[in-house]
Amino acid sequence: MSDLLFQLFSIFTVACALGVVFNKNAVASAMCLLLSLVGVAGLFVMLDAFLLAVLLVLVYAGAVVA
Repeated sequence: MSDLLFQLFSIFTVACALGVVFNKNAVASAMCLLLSLVGVAGLFVMLDAFLLAVLLVLVYAGAVVA
């Protein structure tokens, strides 16, 4: 089960990162970056690194939105 969840988070993160690179609209690209960071936070949660996941979302994703 955890292998499937890891693969889903990985595919989601890579797809969003590709959306950041290939998107021409800056706002849509920023939203893809935000989703990519949330995917990486999900991977951190799977590694039981909850502090890193929370800090990633608060610091980096908060800076993108602000």
